[in-house]
Amino acid sequence: MSSKDETGTAGDGEATLQLDDNVCVDASGALSCIHCGAELGHQDGAYLDKAIHRERPPAAAGPQIRARAELFVDQKMVLRQSICPTCYVVLLTEIVPEDEPERRNRKVQWDASQPTRARGPDHDGSGPD
Repeated sequence: MSSKDETGTAGDGEATLQLDDNVCVDASGALSCIHCGAELGHQDGAYLDKAIHRERPPAAAGPQIRARAELFVDQKMVLRQSICPTCYVVLLTEIVPEDEPERRNRKVQWDASQPTRARGPDHDGSGPD
């Protein structure tokens, strides 16, 4: 997920930065759902910590997932989804090896006083976002 260069203000005038189509971070570091405002986590804690998380077989992603993963990889694959606990919009979907660490453990860093872009959960500092 790449951080977008979109900043704005919340209804109370507080600065926010939109991280993707569904999540924003405010000046206090709270991550929230853009659609309903539900708190999802904090930049000092786990990314999407308060979201609903579920794992299912990859085929649950829909009819476009037809191939069986075991034909291509030696690891068991799972469909992971993070969902807003209030409006139930899907925030994150990924098909990954079952033993891969969860994305919700990544952190977001943003200093609202600096006129720079946020460092989203996938930014490693090695190149442009």
